[in-house]
Amino acid sequence: MGLDKINDIILYIPTAAGLLVFAWVFVKSLRGRLTMSALKKLVLFFAIFMGAIIITKIFLQYEIYKNDPFGKLFIPPYNTINWFVFSMWKKFVAQYLFALVAGVLMYIAALFTDTRFKRELFVEQDPYILILAAIAIGWPNFVLFLVLAAILTVAQSAIASAMKKNFTGHRVIITNALLISALLILIFGNAAGQYVKIWMLTI
Repeated sequence: MGLDKINDIILYIPTAAGLLVFAWVFVKSLRGRLTMSALKKLVLFFAIFMGAIIITKIFLQYEIYKNDPFGKLFIPPYNTINWFVFSMWKKFVAQYLFALVAGVLMYIAALFTDTRFKRELFVEQDPYILILAAIAIGWPNFVLFLVLAAILTVAQSAIASAMKKNFTGHRVIITNALLISALLILIFGNAAGQYVKIWMLTI
């Protein structure tokens, strides 16, 4: 199997892995068996997994350049190592780190919200689900995830309030909205992003 073919296959691995992870989390959450210990380990494992995928992509890109007459011009001795490092940073690493930072910021925001307001919006698992979503979905699709999660939360609140005929003081748990949003963005995010020009947020 050629390097280009292997590279094409690896492009789909993060999405496939993300779908499996969030499907597992969703099922566990519905059954009430989603423990904090398991969720924390899953976040750490997936972060390391994505890091390994990025390293593999960089290695494959180097090998593709090395074995291509024109590609050789992009690596030493025909070009500087600094240029190669910068190009790999921009192409593979920056988006992952930016998504991770965005996830951590949302984690902090979730904790602050629960501390600031007496009525909880986030349950204990939600901040970690936000980080997991950032890692799995990546930047800039993570922005679409947040928007969709907000829309689903509002819709969920409106439906629950209408059913109870009480539109004030109703508490809404957004865990399912987060999980459903993550699954939908992993499947349809790239296609939807083309219509809303989400690529403009690309680093």
